[in-house]
Amino acid sequence: MEIQDFISVQEAVKISGYNGRTISYLCKHGKLEGAVKVANRWLIPRKALEEYQPGPQGYAAVWEHRRAAQKVKAEKGESATIMRNMPESSYESKIDIERELLRRVNILIRKIDSLEKRFDSFEKDQCTDEA
Repeated sequence: MEIQDFISVQEAVKISGYNGRTISYLCKHGKLEGAVKVANRWLIPRKALEEYQPGPQGYAAVWEHRRAAQKVKAEKGESATIMRNMPESSYESKIDIERELLRRVNILIRKIDSLEKRFDSFEKDQCTDEA
């Protein structure tokens, strides 16, 4: 890229209509690909600014963020709340989550059975020791 392909924050403001802080934020967080900071000033590729597509705003952004967080929690096995408020296109992932939950429940049942057997044998040992 040539230096002529880069623009300043002030030029980006005029072209895009966003304010300067927004442009700086986009540069800092990598939303404008190829933006570099030189001598405390952002140099932004003109093409990156033209191609920039903002993500969902407001309520849509909040729900998108929540779904992503719920998905991460479900993958870690922390919670099954991901199954609420999911679009039908995610039906297969619901089934995967249900399978994983059933697998974990079965493991817990086996552990409980093992503990019950150990407790029963402990009680028998206590009864024979007292007699």
